[in-house]
Amino acid sequence: GLYRFGLRPLSNTFMLPVVRLPVPVNADSKPITYSDFHGLITDFVSDLGKADATLAAIGTAEVHLPLDLRKVSYDVIGDGSGREPLLAALQRISGMRDEDLAQSLVFDFDRGDALWLRGYSNLLMAFGEFFSAYDWHESFDYTFHLFFPQAGLPFTGALFNATGDDFNDIADLISFLHIRWPLAEPERMKSARAHLKSVIALSRQTWDAIEAETDDHDEWLPNPHQTGRFALLKVSQEQIDGWRAMLDESDLILDGKVLVPHWRFKQGFDLRRVFEEPKDFDFVLWLTGPAVLPYLANGPIETSEHWDKILGAFGTDFGLYAAWFN
Repeated sequence: GLYRFGLRPLSNTFMLPVVRLPVPVNADSKPITYSDFHGLITDFVSDLGKADATLAAIGTAEVHLPLDLRKVSYDVIGDGSGREPLLAALQRISGMRDEDLAQSLVFDFDRGDALWLRGYSNLLMAFGEFFSAYDWHESFDYTFHLFFPQAGLPFTGALFNATGDDFNDIADLISFLHIRWPLAEPERMKSARAHLKSVIALSRQTWDAIEAETDDHDEWLPNPHQTGRFALLKVSQEQIDGWRAMLDESDLILDGKVLVPHWRFKQGFDLRRVFEEPKDFDFVLWLTGPAVLPYLANGPIETSEHWDKILGAFGTDFGLYAAWFN
């Protein structure tokens, strides 16, 4: 779908899900509307749901799928005429360079990895449900010329420079976040929270399965007694324990049992109610405080000191590990 509409992925400023995927230039692209893009997202969520259900059918069976990631490609055009390497997409998303990768990228994907992939599917479904819950057609109309330059959107052809330099990108980022998004489908916000809860549950199951493994064969996610393929990333028991503690804390936050701090208020806000009782979304008002007021509550508030203690085993590399661990 992204190729059909002529996506031009950017390397800076916007790192939104979906639109950062590497797509070759399509000289014969079709104009895209907000309805078209909204349809791509909802279809993506539906497809991910099917993938999650397929993987769930594995149950507790022990499975092994040897796969060489250097040889995997996908049909980016959709008609069988063009193949793109999967590794290029993985590198773009992870930021890893060729020299960061092992010479051999053959992995023996097992039940723990199937659980891991289910977790990632649910994470992406949560993002998709959030964007589908709101009507953000104005943000699309005023900023998505960055991604789809042939779409005929209002700014197309009117700018001095519409090719995506840093200043244009920053201006469009501000426009994207500034416009108020009316709530369109509130049930999707509840669904987004349910998917995030599933991410946490599946991550626990993933590490239960991985820690129970006694083999050491082409591991995608290794336990401390197994050999990993990524030289930059070593897995220790302290990191796994810290990750599990982070999952527990995230569960408490999503359930509203631990409140999220805001720089303007003495109280924290209840994230569960943000999903369960959604209102129109305005990023600026969330940043400055007015949008937070309805969700303020009394109770324990998360602190950066506590979070740093939980994640201390990762040092400064938590973001990289989080992208890998899911």
